Parts: sequence; C-alpha cells; structure tokens
Amino acid sequence: MSSRALDIIANQVNRSNASEEERNAVAKAQRRVKLFGYTGFIAGSALGYYMVRKRGGPLIRLFMSAFNGGLFFNVGSVIATFRSLKQFDDKEKYPYIRQAILDVQSEMMKSRGVDPKNPNMPPVLPSRKPDFNSLPPSKPADKQDEWGVNEQTFSDLSKDENAPGAEKTPEKNRFDAWDRIRNQTSNESAWDRIRRQKASSGHSNNQSISIDSVYGQYQHPNITPDFSSDDSGSAEYDFPRTREDFENEGSPAKKNMYGDAVYTDS
Repeated sequence: MSSRALDIIANQVNRSNASEEERNAVAKAQRRVKLFGYTGFIAGSALGYYMVRKRGGPLIRLFMSAFNGGLFFNVGSVIATFRSLKQFDDKEKYPYIRQAILDVQSEMMKSRGVDPKNPNMPPVLPSRKPDFNSLPPSKPADKQDEWGVNEQTFSDLSKDENAPGAEKTPEKNRFDAWDRIRNQTSNESAWDRIRRQKASSGHSNNQSISIDSVYGQYQHPNITPDFSSDDSGSAEYDFPRTREDFENEGSPAKKNMYGDAVYTDS
C-alpha cells in the first residue's frame, strides 16, 4: 500500500462532513508519509553510492544511488501509511476516516469482481478499473458494525408483520410450519392417538379382547390351560405338579434300597 491509498482516503474524507480534527489528522498523516518517503530516498541514495564508490564509474554510482533511493522511498512511505491507518482504526475518535477507509476498500474489491459482503467467495463480477471519484460521501459508521448490520436492518426486522401490506419472509413461514407440526405431535401422545382412533372406529368394548383379562386368567392358581389329547380328543389332562403325583400316576416304578424311583429303558 503506497501513499496514493492515503491520498484517496484523504480526498474521500474531505468530501464528507468530517470534523476539523479529522481533516487535520489526515493532512498530518499525508505529511508523515512524505517525510518518511523523502528520508528513505536520501538514506537509500547515500547507501547506494557508498556501496559502489570504489567499484565503478559515475554511471554505476548514479544507478545504484537512484535504485536504492527509490526502494527506500517506497519502504518509508509504506511504513508511514500503515502507521496512519493503524491510528485511524479508532472509530470513536475518527468515525468519518474509518468509514472512508471501508468505502475505498469496498470499491477496490468491486473493481476486482469480488462481492464486499462475501469476500471469501470467488469473483463473480467482471473486473474493471476502480472509480473512487464516483463514491458517495462517507458517513460515520458509529451505528454500523463490521458485518454491515445497522439500525435500518434492525428496524426492518422489527416491523409488524400483521400490518397491512406487510408480508412474512420465507424463513418465518418455514419456522411457523415447524411450530405447527411440533404442536400437533407434542401435545398428543401415542396412547392418546390410540384412544382417539379406538373411539372413532365405533367398536364396542365387548368385541375387543382385554389383554389384562387374558393374562390374569393364566395367573389364577386353580386354572390350568386345556390341552387336547390324541386319544380322547377334547379330554382335559392335568399335568403332575409334584413327585408324589408323578409316582402315583401310571404303573408304579421300581425303587432302590433308599426308596428312590428307578427308571429303566424298556
């Protein structure tokens, strides 16, 4: 960044309603850039002449002096410009200067085809030469943050959507749709839906089988499930529950000397 950038910023500040203090600060920064540039030119020229004072003719000494002088002039100008821009970063003390810097940067990005609001995106606009003279006068950015959100943006968001002529944004409609779905699903549990479907179907309770009654029937100690026998068809058969019942049923089994039943393969 050379001294020309600071000259463009100074021109933009002078076109605005900046205070006298800000105008003087910009003028002082311009003088500082020139001072650093000329000092660098003198120091570079002297250094170049000293380097080749015994190794070449007058043309070589002149070339080295001019080359080093121009190099150090640019270095001094860049250092002074960066120091000035760092000083103008205080938006409370230099609001117009800071906004002028942002406007100049935005114009430079537009000239390169980059959208200032999305600087990380690839260039989408055709490149052109920057036109700083067509920039409008800079306004203070004390109510605008780095993302470009100002009080006008908040006033647009705070408008009454129920007012005549007002229309909701697509994001608002999308959020309303999700809210309606949540209200329909969260206020009604799975059992509520089963009861509602059962009541609307019109079936009586006599036609449905109660799970609790069926389950309780088999838990009763005096009731045993019925099994059909191959010989008697529907004859009821009661399984032996104890060892004595098993021994008393059918032919008596052989016993050993301790009285235990002994079974042999037939």
